[in-house]
Amino acid sequence: DAHAWTEVWLAQKGWVRVDPTSVVAPDRIERGVAGSLSAEELPGFLVSGGPFSRIWKTIRFGWDAVNNEWNIRVMGYSFENQKALLEFIGIQADSWKARIRLLLIAMGAVGIFILILAFYFFKKREVRKQAIVEIYEQFCSKLAKAGIARQLNQGPADYAAMAIASRKDLETQINGIVALYIRIRYGHENSKASLKTLKALVKAFNPGKTV
Repeated sequence: DAHAWTEVWLAQKGWVRVDPTSVVAPDRIERGVAGSLSAEELPGFLVSGGPFSRIWKTIRFGWDAVNNEWNIRVMGYSFENQKALLEFIGIQADSWKARIRLLLIAMGAVGIFILILAFYFFKKREVRKQAIVEIYEQFCSKLAKAGIARQLNQGPADYAAMAIASRKDLETQINGIVALYIRIRYGHENSKASLKTLKALVKAFNPGKTV
């Protein structure tokens, strides 16, 4: 691995192949960095007998072991290995019934995986929806305490119009909160930043004060 060939352009000669590693003594390559530099020039983890040399050696050997297992288990995963694995779990690879059984198992595993993903995203969406509703209910509660209670059949836009009719001084705040709520709840504005902004607007909303 410690060898390379390059080509350089020389006037009157054109491209010439050059071996830049030929000036390095072979025994120096075999000794490695630790054998080529003095103890003062070496980093602490390469000094033999140093405080970190044992840790470095353990890490290096561990990495070599991982690479070896990768080459054996993944890169060298041949048909024979597949067959041995199937036979180990009780499936005869040479039987057509076993192949059908294996196909059904694979399809079942994929189906279960898809269901888990669907449940995860559905649950995540429901949690987010609940958080949005709670923030909006806080907004409605503040208006109700100010004497502007929301009717059960009123949507956000109708409720905002009724509240503004009673409190023109809150028009900008109410429109801003309700418009953002509608975009998050029913539109495509579903970023965390938008939800955080809505929460901050509702928290700062104080209908008890008049302008």
